[in-house]
Amino acid sequence: MSPGNPYFKSRVIEDYVDYLGKENRRIIVVVPQQPAEHTYRALGSKDAVKRAKKNSSQLKSHCRRAIEKVGKSEEMAGDFYMLDWTREVDTHEAYIEALDFVIKFYKNNSNFRQDVAKSTAKVLGKDTTSSDESESGNVKANCFLL
Repeated sequence: MSPGNPYFKSRVIEDYVDYLGKENRRIIVVVPQQPAEHTYRALGSKDAVKRAKKNSSQLKSHCRRAIEKVGKSEEMAGDFYMLDWTREVDTHEAYIEALDFVIKFYKNNSNFRQDVAKSTAKVLGKDTTSSDESESGNVKANCFLL
């Protein structure tokens, strides 16, 4: 779930928990604070880290409350697990290798850089007819790669 996404209200999260928790399975809840920091930075937020931390903390709290509330029913068979992005993903060797690959590919492939610039511009609501090869454009694109 994306921190700051207005779709993820308490009621929506409860509905997901109720639906996913009906079967006996492990459900991993992912609220990636660090990638959200890069997104907020690309969107021009002056305090991206603080904003991402606040929004991810709120979203995790909504998730925990929903799991607790729905978990009180006898029908809850699922096992919910809140993934710790910093501890379990950011430091994982496979993630680091994949991220290094994407960053090197971005630096060495102009077609890929242009595709990323166009995609970034669309997300940011900018004109996609001109590619932004400026330092600012590259920083924003790099934020989305991360």
